[in-house]
Amino acid sequence: MFIRKTYWASVAISYAFIITLFLSGCSTHFFLEGQTLEDEGLFVEAAAQYERAIKGNKNNDAYEALVPIYIKLNVHERALACIDFIENTSGLTEKLLFDKAETLMSLGRYDEAKEIYNKCHNSPKVEIRLATLNSLDERQADSVYFKVRPIKIISKDAKISTVASASLPHKVGGELYFVAESPRSYSQRRGVETFIDDYTGNRLMDLWKGVLVDTLVTENHLELFSESITELNTEFHDGVVAHISGESSGVLGKTYVPPQLSTFDKLTRPVGEKVLYPIQLFEAELIISSTGVKTWETGPRISFCDEKYMFAHPAVSPDGKTLYFTSDMPGGYGGMDLWSSEKISGEWSNPKNLGPTINTSLDDAFATLRHSDTLFFSSNGHKGLGGLDIVFATRNNDSKDWLNVVDDLPYPINSSVDDFGVQLFPKGFQGVYTSDRNGIDALYQFSDYDPEITLFVEIVNELDGTPWPGIDAALEALGTPDLTKFTSDGSGKWSSRILREQTYMIQCPVALRYSAVPFTTPEDQTQKSLTITVPIPIVISVGCLDPFALNYNSKAIVDDGLCEYTRAITPLNAIIDNDNEILNDKDLITETKIIKGDIVNLNLHWDFDRAELKYYDRPIIETFARHLINNSNLNVLIISHCDSRGKDTYNDSLSQARADAVREAFVRFGVSSERITTYGASEQFLLEQCKDDEDCKESVHQANRRTTANILRPDERAYVHNVKAGETLFGVAKKYGVKMQEIKTWNGLKSEKMREGQDILIYLP
Repeated sequence: MFIRKTYWASVAISYAFIITLFLSGCSTHFFLEGQTLEDEGLFVEAAAQYERAIKGNKNNDAYEALVPIYIKLNVHERALACIDFIENTSGLTEKLLFDKAETLMSLGRYDEAKEIYNKCHNSPKVEIRLATLNSLDERQADSVYFKVRPIKIISKDAKISTVASASLPHKVGGELYFVAESPRSYSQRRGVETFIDDYTGNRLMDLWKGVLVDTLVTENHLELFSESITELNTEFHDGVVAHISGESSGVLGKTYVPPQLSTFDKLTRPVGEKVLYPIQLFEAELIISSTGVKTWETGPRISFCDEKYMFAHPAVSPDGKTLYFTSDMPGGYGGMDLWSSEKISGEWSNPKNLGPTINTSLDDAFATLRHSDTLFFSSNGHKGLGGLDIVFATRNNDSKDWLNVVDDLPYPINSSVDDFGVQLFPKGFQGVYTSDRNGIDALYQFSDYDPEITLFVEIVNELDGTPWPGIDAALEALGTPDLTKFTSDGSGKWSSRILREQTYMIQCPVALRYSAVPFTTPEDQTQKSLTITVPIPIVISVGCLDPFALNYNSKAIVDDGLCEYTRAITPLNAIIDNDNEILNDKDLITETKIIKGDIVNLNLHWDFDRAELKYYDRPIIETFARHLINNSNLNVLIISHCDSRGKDTYNDSLSQARADAVREAFVRFGVSSERITTYGASEQFLLEQCKDDEDCKESVHQANRRTTANILRPDERAYVHNVKAGETLFGVAKKYGVKMQEIKTWNGLKSEKMREGQDILIYLP
C-alpha cells in the first residue's frame, strides 16, 4: 500500500511539474512576444502579451514590464496593481518606488504619494514632486479664482452623430480647430470600424473645425458646432494646423506613411509589423476658391523631420517667423522636448532645443503662444498635480532667453491626470484646453474666476454732472451687518472689492436728498460701475485771517463773508502785579472787530506729485475769479500746500508750481496778474498730521494737498522773500520791519532756522 501511494504521488508530482513547465514556457513565449512588440512601439499589443504571460505564471518580469507601459497609457490603477504585486513578492527597486509615487500622484492620492516620495533617494525629480505636495494647500487656495466648463461637441454631419474624444484646440481666424476621435468607414484587421493607434489603443484622430457658442444662460457648458476637415483627413492620425491669421500657409502634424506602401498594405499588415511611423510635420496651404470656399492642402514634409523620431504639436509665433514643436529626437533632456525652428528665406531652419529652463528629464510638449514673450505648454517634469500639467514660461525680449517657468496653476485648471493643449483667447487669462479628468480626452473652457468684483462709485453734481469730492457715504450689504463708510476722493470717486451675487445699497447723508436704490452684483462680470447723482450746490468754504493772532483761523465765525473776532483789552487803570498779571479780571474790556472774509478754501484737490488743475475745478476757479473782478480793490495771495511726503526742497517747488497754476487760471478768466501773489507753503501747514515715514491713508494726504486764496484788503500787501545764504530770521524781520514771531507764525516755523532757497511769506500793511 505504501508503495502504491508513493507511485501515485510521484505521478501527480510529475504531472504538476510538466504543467508548470508548460505554463512557464507559455509565459516565457508571451513575455518575449511582448518585448518584441514593445520594441516596435506597439504598446497596446505589447501590454496584451505581458498580461497573457502573467496569467500562466506569476512572472515578475512581465509585471515589471507592464508598469511603464500602463503609465504611458495613463492606466494608473493597473500600473499600481502591478507595482503592489512586485512589492509583495520581491520588493521594489528605486525606480519602481518612484513609479509607485507617480501613479499615486496621478490618482490624486497625494498623502500616500508624499509618503512614498520621502522614501525615495533624493533627486531633482523627487525634489520637484515634494515641493509641489508641500505647497499644495497654498496652491489650491487659489482654486476659487478659476472656473472650468465642459465643451459639448455637436457634429454638423448627420452620419457622425457623436465624437468620442477631442483634444488640442487651435484658433484659426474665427474658428476653433481641434483633433477628435470619430467613427470612420475604413476597415481594419480586427474588424472594427476605425483604425486603432498601436501606441494608445484609441481611435486615430481626425482634424475638425467649429464655432464655439456660449450657453451660459441655460447650461453650464459651451457648445462647439463642428465639422470634419475632410480634405486633410486620412485613415491615420491627422493633427493640428498651426496657422497665422491672415496667412495662407501653415504647418500640419500627421502620421507619416512611407509612400511606397499601398492602402491595402497599411490596413492588412500582420500583427507586430510596423508600417506606421511617428507623427511628422508637413507644410499646409489654405486654398480659397473663386466662390470663397476654403480648403486645406497637405504639402511636403518639412525637411528637418526624421521618421525615426516624433515631430508633433506645431505652433507658430504671432509674427509667423518661429515654429515650435514637440520631438523625442536626440539632443534633448529626456522624454519629449520642446524645440523651435526659424523661417529663413522661406525655409525652416535646423531645430534648436529650448533649453533646460523649459525642458526637463520627463515630457514637455504641446506648445502654444499668445504673445511672443509667453510660452504655454504641458509638462510632467515641472511642479504639477499629477500627469501632464499646464505651465507657462516668460522670456527676455532683448536676449530672447527663457527666464522662468510658472508651474503653480491650481485645480480646476490642472488636475491629477493629463491637462494639455491650451489655446488662449486674446484677452484675459481664459481659453480652451484638453483634459482627461473624466476618463477621456475632452475640451474644456477655462477662465479666471474671482469671487469678488470691483465696485466703482462716482458721485456727481446733479446740476452739471461734474464730479464732487469729499462726500461722506456708506456701502451697506443688505441682509448682513456689513457697513463700509467712505468719502469720495478728489475726483468724486471711490472703489472697493465686493462679493458677486450680493445685494448692496449706497447710503448718503439725508441733506443730499439722494434716493438710495439697492443693486445686485453680477455673477459673470468682473466689475460694476455706479454713479450717484446728488443736488450739491457749488460752495466755497470761507475762513478768516485773525488780525490778532496773525494767522488764519478756519474755525472763525463766518456770516455772509464776514469774520467776527473778540479779544480782551487791558484798561489804563487796571491793577497789574509784578508778573504783569491783571489782579482784577472784572476790569477787563472786551473789543469786537468785524472784518471781511479773508481766507477762501478753493477746495482744489491735487493728484500726488502733480501740479495740473482738473477740468472739474473750473466752476470753483470761475466763481472766485468773478468775485475778484467784481471787487477790483481787492488783491489775493494764492497759497498752495503739499502733503508730508517728499524732500523739503522738492515740495517747495511743487507747491509753488500749484500756486502758479491757479494764478494762470485766474488770469485766463480776466483777473489781472498784478493783483495776484503766489506762495508755495510746502508742507508747513498740515491739516492732518502725517510724518514722512508714516503709511497714512490717501485721504489724509489728499486733505493736506490743498490751495487757499487769502484775500488782501486794500491796506494789506504780501511779499515772498527768498532766503539767501547766511541770512537769519532776525535780519529778515529787520529788513521788512516786522517781528520774528510774526514771520514764524505766517510761515509755520517751529524755530528761527531757515533753509537757503526757502520762500518766506511776509505780510505788510
